[in-house]
Amino acid sequence: MTARPTFIVYRVLGNDLPPRHRVGQTIDCLRFILRHEPPLADCEKRWVLNRIVDPQAEAEAQALIAAAGQRAIRIPFSLDEYAAQPYAYRGVPDTHRFHSPAFLAMDERNRAPAIDRYLGWRNRYAMHVNGARNQALEDGLADARWVLPLDGQSFIRADAWAAIRAAADSAGEARYLVMPTARLTDAATLLDGSTPPVVGQEPSIGFRSDARERFDAALHYGYADKAALLARLGVSGIWSPSERARTIGGRAGPSPDAGLYRWAGWIARLPSGNADADRDDGERARDRSTAIVQFLRGLDERALGRAWRPGTPLILHSRAMDMGDDQVPVAVGAGQDWRHHAPGILAAAVGDGPSVEDCARRLHAAGIGAATNWRCPPLADAPPFAEALPLVFLLDAILIAARCGALSGHELGGLRTLARGMLAGLLSGPHARTLRTATGSDGTGYEMLVLALAAFVDDRRTMVEALERLPQRIVQQFGDDGAQGAEDDDAERMLANLERWACLARMAGSLGHDLWRVRVGYGHSLHGGILCLLKRIDRADAEDRARLRRRVASIIEISPGRQAPRTAAERRLALAEIDPATALPAFVLLLLGEATA
Repeated sequence: MTARPTFIVYRVLGNDLPPRHRVGQTIDCLRFILRHEPPLADCEKRWVLNRIVDPQAEAEAQALIAAAGQRAIRIPFSLDEYAAQPYAYRGVPDTHRFHSPAFLAMDERNRAPAIDRYLGWRNRYAMHVNGARNQALEDGLADARWVLPLDGQSFIRADAWAAIRAAADSAGEARYLVMPTARLTDAATLLDGSTPPVVGQEPSIGFRSDARERFDAALHYGYADKAALLARLGVSGIWSPSERARTIGGRAGPSPDAGLYRWAGWIARLPSGNADADRDDGERARDRSTAIVQFLRGLDERALGRAWRPGTPLILHSRAMDMGDDQVPVAVGAGQDWRHHAPGILAAAVGDGPSVEDCARRLHAAGIGAATNWRCPPLADAPPFAEALPLVFLLDAILIAARCGALSGHELGGLRTLARGMLAGLLSGPHARTLRTATGSDGTGYEMLVLALAAFVDDRRTMVEALERLPQRIVQQFGDDGAQGAEDDDAERMLANLERWACLARMAGSLGHDLWRVRVGYGHSLHGGILCLLKRIDRADAEDRARLRRRVASIIEISPGRQAPRTAAERRLALAEIDPATALPAFVLLLLGEATA
């Protein structure tokens, strides 16, 4: 029977994050540690493979660890679980909204921390840094008196280990070992045991089996994930968390174990492959934020690829339908082929025609560039986006026409070239900043155009960034009571904006994002906007009230799976059972049906 070790050292291996890290540095550091780190007396070495996204990198790490006769815990990465993480849209300052003038005035590196915080839930899932440390503690404290959960680039030299053991042996009431870090720019210096490196960076923490603390799982990577616990234990230094980081975690104030720690030896941190960041704290923080944002947006692009296939219409389709290459999308609830509807949509741009093929011929004859609805809206200071809805439907109709064989690949390519030019004008043209900072219904129209054009040309990074902005716009546009601010003086304008949001919600739903779930309090949501509008409609005369109510019902029904019961008896039964707080779209439809029954 193998004797239980006094110590277990875990090292958490995650994903390379360029530009903060050099690509391949995780595997290189693993090889260096396995080859050069000496045996540590009375200590077992274990590893944590922490949500590594690249299957090949994960398999290589597993093979190296197994060949060394060491054990690894695997925490798998799930793209579906990652994509289900929400954006942190509550409490975003006006200056940090991605469409605000203040945000757009920042350079890319200064925007990155605000984006990183907005993506905090996704960061916490994908990086999982404190979750992995805690899992190492749970695994190891069942087997050893002391557990040291270290970062994956941590190296322990023989003289450092002797000092750590001595501190543990004389710990007394101390339940934690605090091990300062030496951040290296040249790993070869570790192989010369005569000179200890300069320490002073954020320490690592060792836990004794009676330690009551764990890492705060609410803190995500880059936001004092380790420093917060050091602060609660009373270990102060240049690593102490900022007030911004303190507001994210779920724990505050001193720990019951405050002061029960002992300084112990030191830990070397191997080079990351970015020497400037290894030397400079500010450079390291900036590169870290940039790397996190790039990594998470790359995952978001992968998630888009799972939810949506290029060339699939965003509105005129059914997600429930298996869309093979020889199939044509079917509208939800319509019960008929969209070949019957696409001609009318195409005809709106180029003239009447009885079939998709006839409309396509007219589109060619009119000249692609001359089609009215393909012209970019006027680039004025406050541009009207009245053309947004026709353009979005036209793009879908063109995709359907192409799948029916009415447009050749060359012709579709020409349309996409034109669409790329329009998209470039919206994103980086001379008036792009004015367009993007538009508020109210103009802002809604801008996002519709950007998302529709980006999907049409398969620009996934632009799609990801547009989807990020939508919850921020909802929270900004709809007030505490659902009021729309500048749009509130006219029920028709309120309704027109909500119709755009209904189409945007369907478009986003096609890409795996449910805008109906975006909510802050009662009013900052699409639901709140609809209920506020209904109160306004109640003051209209009978004829307008009936007409506007029908349009409100169509707003909700455009979102898949939100149809209400049809008979009066079904409506009354559902109204008695439904919880408006969790099913507001259906609740509103029921109210509309009950009022008009």
